[in-house]
Amino acid sequence: MVSLTLLGFNCKLYKDTYLFYEVKKMIQSVIVIGAVLTVAIVVINLILVKASGKEKFTGYYASYVFFIAGLLFIGLASLIDKVEVLGAGLGGWGIASLFAAAIGLIIAVIVDSYQQAEA
Repeated sequence: MVSLTLLGFNCKLYKDTYLFYEVKKMIQSVIVIGAVLTVAIVVINLILVKASGKEKFTGYYASYVFFIAGLLFIGLASLIDKVEVLGAGLGGWGIASLFAAAIGLIIAVIVDSYQQAEA
Protein backbone atom coordinates (compact mmCIF):
# COMPACT_ATOMS: atom_id res chain seq x y z
CA MET A 1 0.00 0.00 0.00
CA VAL A 2 1.29 3.49 -0.83
CA SER A 3 1.59 5.92 2.06
CA LEU A 4 0.65 9.56 1.55
CA THR A 5 1.21 12.63 3.68
CA LEU A 6 -1.88 14.84 3.65
CA LEU A 7 -1.88 18.05 5.66
CA GLY A 8 0.60 16.61 8.12
CA PHE A 9 -1.25 13.33 8.63
CA ASN A 10 0.10 10.00 7.40
CA CYS A 11 -2.66 7.96 5.82
CA LYS A 12 -2.98 5.01 3.47
CA LEU A 13 -4.09 5.47 -0.12
CA TYR A 14 -7.60 4.16 0.45
CA LYS A 15 -8.24 6.50 3.42
CA ASP A 16 -6.90 9.76 2.02
CA THR A 17 -10.20 11.06 0.62
CA TYR A 18 -12.09 10.52 3.89
CA LEU A 19 -9.30 12.01 5.99
CA PHE A 20 -9.00 15.05 3.72
CA TYR A 21 -12.77 15.60 4.02
CA GLU A 22 -12.67 15.37 7.84
CA VAL A 23 -9.69 17.72 8.17
CA LYS A 24 -11.20 20.19 5.71
CA LYS A 25 -14.52 20.13 7.57
CA MET A 26 -12.82 20.78 10.91
CA ILE A 27 -10.73 23.64 9.55
CA GLN A 28 -13.77 25.26 7.97
CA SER A 29 -15.71 24.89 11.21
CA VAL A 30 -12.96 26.52 13.26
CA ILE A 31 -12.69 29.42 10.79
CA VAL A 32 -16.45 30.03 10.81
CA ILE A 33 -16.67 29.75 14.61
CA GLY A 34 -13.74 32.14 14.97
CA ALA A 35 -15.33 34.66 12.61
CA VAL A 36 -18.68 34.55 14.41
CA LEU A 37 -17.05 34.87 17.84
CA THR A 38 -14.91 37.75 16.58
CA VAL A 39 -17.92 39.71 15.37
CA ALA A 40 -19.75 39.07 18.64
CA ILE A 41 -16.78 40.12 20.79
CA VAL A 42 -16.10 43.23 18.72
CA VAL A 43 -19.72 44.36 19.04
CA ILE A 44 -19.78 43.68 22.79
CA ASN A 45 -16.43 45.43 23.29
CA LEU A 46 -17.49 48.48 21.29
CA ILE A 47 -20.69 48.81 23.31
CA LEU A 48 -18.77 48.46 26.58
CA VAL A 49 -16.05 50.93 25.49
CA LYS A 50 -18.62 53.54 24.50
CA ALA A 51 -20.57 53.04 27.74
CA SER A 52 -17.60 53.04 30.12
CA GLY A 53 -15.76 56.06 31.41
CA LYS A 54 -12.24 57.14 30.63
CA GLU A 55 -10.74 55.68 33.78
CA LYS A 56 -12.36 52.24 33.55
CA PHE A 57 -11.32 49.08 31.74
CA THR A 58 -14.75 47.43 31.50
CA GLY A 59 -14.62 47.62 27.72
CA TYR A 60 -12.06 44.85 27.67
CA TYR A 61 -13.85 42.32 29.89
CA ALA A 62 -15.47 40.38 27.03
CA SER A 63 -12.07 39.72 25.48
CA TYR A 64 -10.65 38.65 28.83
CA VAL A 65 -13.50 36.19 29.35
CA PHE A 66 -13.08 34.67 25.91
CA PHE A 67 -9.30 34.47 26.36
CA ILE A 68 -9.74 32.50 29.60
CA ALA A 69 -12.41 30.32 27.95
CA GLY A 70 -10.05 29.60 25.04
CA LEU A 71 -7.30 28.51 27.41
CA LEU A 72 -9.77 26.30 29.27
CA PHE A 73 -10.98 24.72 26.02
CA ILE A 74 -7.43 23.96 24.93
CA GLY A 75 -6.59 22.57 28.35
CA LEU A 76 -9.69 20.38 28.39
CA ALA A 77 -8.96 19.15 24.87
CA SER A 78 -5.68 17.72 26.05
CA LEU A 79 -7.21 16.05 29.10
CA ILE A 80 -10.39 14.39 27.81
CA ASP A 81 -11.30 12.33 24.79
CA LYS A 82 -12.49 13.83 21.54
CA VAL A 83 -15.52 16.03 22.04
CA GLU A 84 -16.90 17.59 18.88
CA VAL A 85 -19.32 20.52 18.94
CA LEU A 86 -20.61 21.96 15.65
CA GLY A 87 -17.89 20.22 13.67
CA ALA A 88 -14.93 21.39 15.76
CA GLY A 89 -13.29 19.78 18.75
CA LEU A 90 -12.58 21.55 22.01
CA GLY A 91 -9.13 22.50 20.75
CA GLY A 92 -10.68 24.16 17.72
CA TRP A 93 -13.08 26.07 19.94
CA GLY A 94 -10.12 27.14 22.05
CA ILE A 95 -8.19 28.37 19.02
CA ALA A 96 -11.26 30.21 17.72
CA SER A 97 -11.86 31.81 21.13
CA LEU A 98 -8.24 32.93 21.47
CA PHE A 99 -8.29 34.39 17.95
CA ALA A 100 -11.56 36.22 18.59
CA ALA A 101 -10.35 37.55 21.94
CA ALA A 102 -7.12 38.87 20.42
CA ILE A 103 -8.81 40.61 17.49
CA GLY A 104 -11.58 41.97 19.74
CA LEU A 105 -9.06 43.33 22.23
CA ILE A 106 -7.00 45.01 19.50
CA ILE A 107 -10.07 46.73 18.05
CA ALA A 108 -11.34 47.75 21.51
CA VAL A 109 -7.96 49.26 22.43
CA ILE A 110 -7.80 51.22 19.18
CA VAL A 111 -11.34 52.56 19.58
CA ASP A 112 -10.71 53.39 23.25
CA SER A 113 -7.49 55.22 22.49
CA TYR A 114 -9.16 57.32 19.79
CA GLN A 115 -12.08 58.02 22.12
CA GLN A 116 -9.75 59.28 24.86
CA ALA A 117 -7.46 61.28 22.60
CA GLU A 118 -7.51 64.97 23.36
CA ALA A 119 -6.87 66.87 20.15
